[in-house]
Amino acid sequence: MFENIGKKLMGLAKFICWLGIIASVGFALVYTVISIVSLVKYDGGVGRILLQILLMILEMAAGVLASWLTSLGLYAFGQLVDDTSRARAVLERTAAPGYTMQQPTYQSQPNYNAPRY
Repeated sequence: MFENIGKKLMGLAKFICWLGIIASVGFALVYTVISIVSLVKYDGGVGRILLQILLMILEMAAGVLASWLTSLGLYAFGQLVDDTSRARAVLERTAAPGYTMQQPTYQSQPNYNAPRY
């Protein structure tokens, strides 16, 4: 369930992006068709119909851009988790035998016998 979480986060970000793109295009189309039908029914004129089509294009572009920008943060976090997992795996493979990756313990007194660089 929690294995390879970086790739899962990146996949979720892609899914959210595509879902948002499809939803924004679909809602813009439905809204425009309803508006054009009501304009034709009540004699809105050609100018208003063209304005409605222009607004549909702007709504689609704004929805696609918002969906893409929303998914960028989640994708970047997933990439960060994936890269960190790979770096940790490399460090564990190249570490000295018997070495475990733990938090360092700090001494209350300075160690004057430690080598100085």
